[in-house]
Amino acid sequence: MYRKIYIGIDLAAKESRCSGIAVIDTELRLSNISCLYEDSEILEFIRDLTKGFDIVILSIDAPLRLAKGFRDVDKKMVRLGYRVFPPNFSFMKFLTKRAMRLLKSLFKLNIIVLETHPRSALLSSRCNSVFELLKVYSIVVPDEKMIEILQKSKDLSDAVIAAIVSLSFDLNNAVPVCDYRDCIWILKPLCNG
Repeated sequence: MYRKIYIGIDLAAKESRCSGIAVIDTELRLSNISCLYEDSEILEFIRDLTKGFDIVILSIDAPLRLAKGFRDVDKKMVRLGYRVFPPNFSFMKFLTKRAMRLLKSLFKLNIIVLETHPRSALLSSRCNSVFELLKVYSIVVPDEKMIEILQKSKDLSDAVIAAIVSLSFDLNNAVPVCDYRDCIWILKPLCNG
Protein backbone atom coordinates (compact mmCIF):
# COMPACT_ATOMS: atom_id res chain seq x y z
CA MET A 1 0.00 0.00 0.00
CA TYR A 2 1.25 3.46 -0.91
CA ARG A 3 2.09 5.91 1.86
CA LYS A 4 0.54 9.25 0.95
CA ILE A 5 0.60 12.75 2.38
CA TYR A 6 -1.39 15.85 1.41
CA ILE A 7 0.00 19.37 1.77
CA GLY A 8 -1.51 22.82 1.30
CA ILE A 9 0.38 26.09 1.07
CA ASP A 10 -1.13 29.56 1.28
CA LEU A 11 1.96 31.26 -0.12
CA ALA A 12 2.71 34.86 0.85
CA ALA A 13 4.15 37.21 -1.77
CA LYS A 14 7.01 38.21 0.55
CA GLU A 15 9.24 36.01 2.67
CA SER A 16 8.73 38.37 5.63
CA ARG A 17 5.04 37.35 5.84
CA CYS A 18 3.49 34.08 7.01
CA SER A 19 3.03 31.38 4.41
CA GLY A 20 0.47 29.00 5.87
CA ILE A 21 1.32 25.29 5.57
CA ALA A 22 -1.11 22.48 6.40
CA VAL A 23 -0.56 18.72 6.31
CA ILE A 24 -3.13 15.93 6.20
CA ASP A 25 -1.63 12.50 6.79
CA THR A 26 -2.60 9.03 5.57
CA GLU A 27 -4.89 8.50 8.59
CA LEU A 28 -6.88 11.62 7.58
CA ARG A 29 -5.57 13.63 10.48
CA LEU A 30 -4.61 17.30 10.29
CA SER A 31 -1.12 16.56 11.52
CA ASN A 32 0.46 20.01 11.12
CA ILE A 33 -0.40 23.66 10.62
CA SER A 34 2.49 26.12 10.56
CA CYS A 35 3.52 29.59 9.55
CA LEU A 36 6.76 29.48 7.58
CA TYR A 37 8.58 32.40 6.04
CA GLU A 38 11.65 31.96 3.86
CA ASP A 39 11.71 29.74 0.77
CA SER A 40 14.56 27.71 2.26
CA GLU A 41 12.49 27.13 5.43
CA ILE A 42 9.47 25.96 3.38
CA LEU A 43 11.57 23.62 1.23
CA GLU A 44 13.43 22.16 4.24
CA PHE A 45 10.11 21.56 6.03
CA ILE A 46 8.66 19.77 2.97
CA ARG A 47 11.85 17.78 2.34
CA ASP A 48 11.94 16.53 5.94
CA LEU A 49 8.19 15.91 6.08
CA THR A 50 7.94 13.88 2.88
CA LYS A 51 10.78 11.40 3.50
CA GLY A 52 9.37 7.88 3.40
CA PHE A 53 6.19 8.77 1.51
CA ASP A 54 5.45 7.25 -1.89
CA ILE A 55 2.99 9.91 -3.04
CA VAL A 56 3.06 13.58 -2.05
CA ILE A 57 0.36 15.89 -3.39
CA LEU A 58 0.77 19.59 -2.72
CA SER A 59 -1.71 22.35 -3.60
CA ILE A 60 -0.47 25.91 -3.60
CA ASP A 61 -2.49 29.10 -3.50
CA ALA A 62 -0.51 31.02 -6.12
CA PRO A 63 -0.35 31.28 -9.90
CA LEU A 64 2.37 28.99 -11.25
CA ARG A 65 3.07 30.96 -14.44
CA LEU A 66 3.44 34.63 -15.32
CA ALA A 67 1.30 36.12 -18.07
CA LYS A 68 0.38 39.52 -19.44
CA GLY A 69 -2.93 40.26 -17.77
CA PHE A 70 -5.37 37.47 -17.08
CA ARG A 71 -4.48 33.96 -18.21
CA ASP A 72 -7.25 32.11 -20.04
CA VAL A 73 -7.75 29.97 -16.92
CA ASP A 74 -8.22 33.14 -14.82
CA LYS A 75 -10.87 34.36 -17.28
CA LYS A 76 -12.65 31.01 -16.98
CA MET A 77 -12.60 31.28 -13.19
CA VAL A 78 -14.08 34.80 -13.37
CA ARG A 79 -16.82 33.61 -15.78
CA LEU A 80 -17.66 30.87 -13.23
CA GLY A 81 -18.07 33.53 -10.53
CA TYR A 82 -14.72 33.20 -8.74
CA ARG A 83 -12.61 36.26 -7.90
CA VAL A 84 -9.01 35.77 -8.94
CA PHE A 85 -6.28 38.26 -9.76
CA PRO A 86 -4.03 38.09 -12.84
CA PRO A 87 -0.46 36.88 -12.20
CA ASN A 88 1.09 40.23 -13.19
CA PHE A 89 -1.17 42.37 -10.98
CA SER A 90 0.86 44.35 -8.42
CA PHE A 91 1.69 42.01 -5.47
CA MET A 92 0.62 38.99 -7.53
CA LYS A 93 3.73 39.34 -9.68
CA PHE A 94 5.93 38.82 -6.59
CA LEU A 95 3.74 35.90 -5.48
CA THR A 96 3.87 34.25 -8.91
CA LYS A 97 7.66 34.59 -9.21
CA ARG A 98 8.08 33.13 -5.74
CA ALA A 99 5.78 30.21 -6.58
CA MET A 100 7.70 29.55 -9.79
CA ARG A 101 11.00 29.39 -7.85
CA LEU A 102 9.52 26.94 -5.34
CA LEU A 103 7.96 24.87 -8.12
CA LYS A 104 11.37 24.00 -9.59
CA SER A 105 12.58 22.62 -6.27
CA LEU A 106 9.32 20.78 -5.57
CA PHE A 107 9.44 19.00 -8.93
CA LYS A 108 12.95 17.77 -8.07
CA LEU A 109 11.41 16.12 -4.99
CA ASN A 110 8.88 14.24 -7.21
CA ILE A 111 5.96 16.06 -5.65
CA ILE A 112 2.67 16.42 -7.52
CA VAL A 113 1.99 20.18 -7.47
CA LEU A 114 -1.44 21.69 -8.12
CA GLU A 115 -2.44 25.32 -8.37
CA THR A 116 -5.52 26.14 -6.31
CA HIS A 117 -7.48 29.10 -5.01
CA PRO A 118 -8.81 28.26 -1.52
CA ARG A 119 -11.56 30.87 -1.45
CA SER A 120 -12.91 29.55 -4.76
CA ALA A 121 -12.49 25.94 -3.63
CA LEU A 122 -14.54 26.62 -0.49
CA LEU A 123 -17.21 28.36 -2.58
CA SER A 124 -17.36 25.52 -5.12
CA SER A 125 -17.66 22.96 -2.29
CA ARG A 126 -20.79 24.75 -1.05
CA CYS A 127 -19.44 24.39 2.48
CA ASN A 128 -19.60 27.39 4.79
CA SER A 129 -16.23 27.05 6.48
CA VAL A 130 -12.99 25.13 6.68
CA PHE A 131 -14.49 23.28 9.67
CA GLU A 132 -17.41 22.05 7.59
CA LEU A 133 -14.96 20.80 4.94
CA LEU A 134 -12.93 18.97 7.58
CA LYS A 135 -16.14 17.34 8.84
CA VAL A 136 -17.20 16.20 5.32
CA TYR A 137 -13.94 14.27 4.97
CA SER A 138 -13.90 13.14 8.61
CA ILE A 139 -10.47 14.72 9.03
CA VAL A 140 -9.43 14.62 12.66
CA VAL A 141 -8.14 17.82 14.23
CA PRO A 142 -5.99 16.49 17.10
CA ASP A 143 -6.37 19.30 19.60
CA GLU A 144 -8.44 22.34 20.59
CA LYS A 145 -5.47 24.68 20.15
CA MET A 146 -5.40 23.90 16.41
CA ILE A 147 -9.10 24.75 16.16
CA GLU A 148 -8.50 28.08 17.93
CA ILE A 149 -5.61 28.88 15.60
CA LEU A 150 -7.69 28.07 12.51
CA GLN A 151 -10.49 30.32 13.78
CA LYS A 152 -8.05 33.24 13.97
CA SER A 153 -5.71 32.72 11.01
CA LYS A 154 -6.88 33.13 7.41
CA ASP A 155 -3.41 32.04 6.18
CA LEU A 156 -3.65 28.71 8.01
CA SER A 157 -7.34 28.17 7.17
CA ASP A 158 -6.55 28.70 3.49
CA ALA A 159 -3.61 26.27 3.78
CA VAL A 160 -5.98 23.65 5.23
CA ILE A 161 -8.41 24.18 2.34
CA ALA A 162 -5.48 23.77 -0.07
CA ALA A 163 -4.48 20.51 1.69
CA ILE A 164 -8.08 19.32 1.32
CA VAL A 165 -7.82 20.09 -2.42
CA SER A 166 -4.74 17.80 -2.49
CA LEU A 167 -6.69 15.03 -0.75
CA SER A 168 -9.69 15.61 -3.03
CA PHE A 169 -7.46 15.35 -6.09
CA ASP A 170 -6.34 11.92 -4.89
CA LEU A 171 -9.98 10.90 -4.26
CA ASN A 172 -11.20 12.27 -7.62
CA ASN A 173 -13.32 14.90 -5.84
CA ALA A 174 -11.35 17.86 -7.17
CA VAL A 175 -12.46 19.77 -10.25
CA PRO A 176 -9.96 21.29 -12.67
CA VAL A 177 -10.71 24.61 -14.32
CA CYS A 178 -8.27 24.54 -17.23
CA ASP A 179 -7.13 26.26 -20.38
CA TYR A 180 -4.60 24.90 -22.83
CA ARG A 181 -1.71 25.54 -20.37
CA ASP A 182 -2.90 26.00 -16.82
CA CYS A 183 -5.33 24.40 -14.35
CA ILE A 184 -6.73 25.76 -11.11
CA TRP A 185 -8.12 22.97 -8.91
CA ILE A 186 -11.28 23.56 -6.92
CA LEU A 187 -13.76 21.19 -5.24
CA LYS A 188 -16.91 19.37 -6.25
CA PRO A 189 -20.05 20.34 -4.30
CA LEU A 190 -19.69 18.56 -0.96
CA CYS A 191 -22.13 20.40 1.30
CA ASN A 192 -25.72 21.56 1.03
CA GLY A 193 -24.91 25.22 1.84
